[in-house]
Amino acid sequence: MSRFSTEAPFRSLGHWFATGLLVLFGIAGCGGGGSDSGNQAGDPLQKACDPQAADAEDNCGTVFVGLTDAEGDFANYSVDIVSLKLERADGMTVETMPQSGRIDFTQYQDLTEFFTAAFVPPGVYVAGSITLDYTNAEVFVQVGDSAVQADVVDIDGNPLGVYELDIRLEDRRKLLVARGIPSILTVDFNLTASHSVDTSVDPPRVTAEPFLIADLDPVDYKQIRLRGPLLAVQPDANAYTIAVRPYHLRDGRFGRVRVHTGERTTFEINGEMFEGAAGIAAMVTLEELTPTVAFGVLDVFARRFNAIHVFAGSSVPGHGYDVVRGNIVAREGDILTVRGATVIKSDDSGQIQSIVFNDNVTVQVGPETKVLKTGDLNMDHDIGDLSVGQKVWAFGELTSAIAGELELDATEGRVRMLVTRVSGLLNSTNPGEIEMTAQHFDGRPAGLFDFSGTGVSSADDANPDEYEVETGNLGTGSLAAGDPIRVFGFVTPFGTAPLDFEAYTIVNFSEARARLAIGWPQGTPTPYTNIGEDGILLDLTNPEIGIRHHIIQGGVFTDLLNLGASPNIVPSEEGPTVFAIKQGHTVQVFFDWNLFVSDLAARLDGTTEAKGMHAVGGYDNINNVFTAKRIWVHLE
Repeated sequence: MSRFSTEAPFRSLGHWFATGLLVLFGIAGCGGGGSDSGNQAGDPLQKACDPQAADAEDNCGTVFVGLTDAEGDFANYSVDIVSLKLERADGMTVETMPQSGRIDFTQYQDLTEFFTAAFVPPGVYVAGSITLDYTNAEVFVQVGDSAVQADVVDIDGNPLGVYELDIRLEDRRKLLVARGIPSILTVDFNLTASHSVDTSVDPPRVTAEPFLIADLDPVDYKQIRLRGPLLAVQPDANAYTIAVRPYHLRDGRFGRVRVHTGERTTFEINGEMFEGAAGIAAMVTLEELTPTVAFGVLDVFARRFNAIHVFAGSSVPGHGYDVVRGNIVAREGDILTVRGATVIKSDDSGQIQSIVFNDNVTVQVGPETKVLKTGDLNMDHDIGDLSVGQKVWAFGELTSAIAGELELDATEGRVRMLVTRVSGLLNSTNPGEIEMTAQHFDGRPAGLFDFSGTGVSSADDANPDEYEVETGNLGTGSLAAGDPIRVFGFVTPFGTAPLDFEAYTIVNFSEARARLAIGWPQGTPTPYTNIGEDGILLDLTNPEIGIRHHIIQGGVFTDLLNLGASPNIVPSEEGPTVFAIKQGHTVQVFFDWNLFVSDLAARLDGTTEAKGMHAVGGYDNINNVFTAKRIWVHLE
C-alpha cells in the first residue's frame, strides 16, 4: 500500500455544516479508490493512480472523504453510499469510493468522520456525482412518543431505489488537483431540504428527492472522528497510525492516518483511563489491528490530526461487548430505559456482528457496573451518576426481549457517560447558574423523559420547564430571557437535583446557526417579491406555501407567517458561502451571490416553479435579517 508525505501543504481545510460528505486532501494516508473509464479510458494517469501502483503517490493527489450531519427530522437515516465520482474538465471521471458503505447520517450531528481515501489524477475538476442506494434503507421518524420506520418513496410515490445526482461547480471556481498540492472539496447532503415527511399515514411516508451541493471552502467546524484498526505506534512522536475504517464497518481498509496526541489527550483502553504519555505507552502494548476511535481536531498549519479523546480495544463499541447507545429517558432502581437506541451486537470472536436501531432498550446495571465519564480520569464514578437525560454508551450482553424491547445486561459491564446537549429557551440567569425551558435532549423532545427520582425529593425532581443548569465561570452576561440556547455537559447524579445539569459550554442561537425553511409542495412561479443583489424577500402571502415555513434556532421554531414581513435574506460577509439551485437531477453550485441571484431570477421566468428553499446562517430578529452561509433552492 502506498503512502504520501505528511509534509504536503494544505490548500484549505474544514468541513460542511449540514448532512453530507467531506472530501479532504492532505492528512497522511494511502489511497483506497480507483478510476472509472469515463470517456478517457486510456488515460495513463488513471492507471498510475490505481492504489496498487508503486508510483501512485508521486503521480496523484490523495482524497479523504469525511462524513457529518446536522439536526433534522429523522431518528435514524441509514442508506448505502455506492459511489462518489469527480469529473475532470476533459470528461474523465474518477471514483473516490473504494467500496460501498452503509451509513446512518443521524449519528454525525456534532462531528465529522473521515470516511475513505483515494488517489486522484491531477487536473481541473468541474463536477461530480453521488449515487445512493435506498433499496434496503432504514429510515425512522418520530411519531408521538415512538420512532417508527417509514417507507421512502420518490416524488411519484414509487419505492426509491438507486438515486444518482450530478453536481456542477461555478465556472469561476473549479477544483484544482496537482501533484504534491492537497486540495479540498465538500459535498453537502441536506436531509431537511431533500425530504417531506407524512406521519398521518401508517407507516409514515418519506418522499425523498436528494439535494446535494459541492463546496471548495469550509463553512463550519466540528469535532472530527477517526476510526479504524491500529497499525503502528510511534511513542517518540506521541502518535499512532490507523487504517481508516469508518462508522462500524467490519472489513476493508479505507486509507491510513497518523493520529497525534498531547499531554492532555485522554485515553480509555480496555476500560482503563490514561492521560498523555501514559496513554501512548499503553497503546504500545496493544496488538496490531486493535480497534481504535479518536476524537479531535485538524491543525491546518501543522497539517495533522490532534486527538482530544482516544478509545481502544474493548472501549470501542461492538468489540468484546454488545453496546447500546442513546439517552436515558427513565430510571427505576437499577433499570435504565434508553431511548433512540442504536444496538451494536458483538459476535463470538468479539467483533461487530450487526447494528440495528431499536428506539427503546432496557439496560440493567448493578454494583459491579463500571461507570466512566468521557474526558474524566476519575475512576470513582458509579451507577448513582446515571440520571435521566444523560447520553450513554452501555457495554454488556444482550438478553431476551422484555415487552417487545431488548434488554442489555451491563451488571458486569460498563457505562460511559457522553457529552449531552440540551436545547431550549433561557428563563433567567443567576451567578453560577441559569434556568431554562429544556425542549430537547440530544434532539429528542423533553416530553419523552420521565424525571421521577432525579431530585433529592419528589418536589425537587428535574422539571424541563424550569431546568436548572450549573454554569460555574462560564460567561452568561450577554444572555437575555427568551434567547434560544444550547448547553453541553453532563446531567447531575440521580437523586441529587437541584441543580439538574452541569454545563461546560453554552451556545446562544439568537446570534448564529439558524436554519430557514419554506416549501411550496404544489410549486409556485412567484415564490419571491424580490431577487437581487440587495437580498431575497419571500412572498409570505403566496397561497401555495405548505406546512414548512419557519426559522429554527437551537430547536426553537419561529413561524415566518407570524413575522409580519419577510426577513431579508442576504449573504454572509464572514467566511465562505455557497448557494445552490437544483433542477431535475442536476445541482448548479455558486460561490458568488450576484451570479446566484441572477441565475435564480432568470430561471423563474413565469413557467418554472419553485418547490422549496432552505438556508443556514444567522438570524437578527430585531432587524428581521437572515444572513446566509448556505442556501438550497429547489425548482421543478
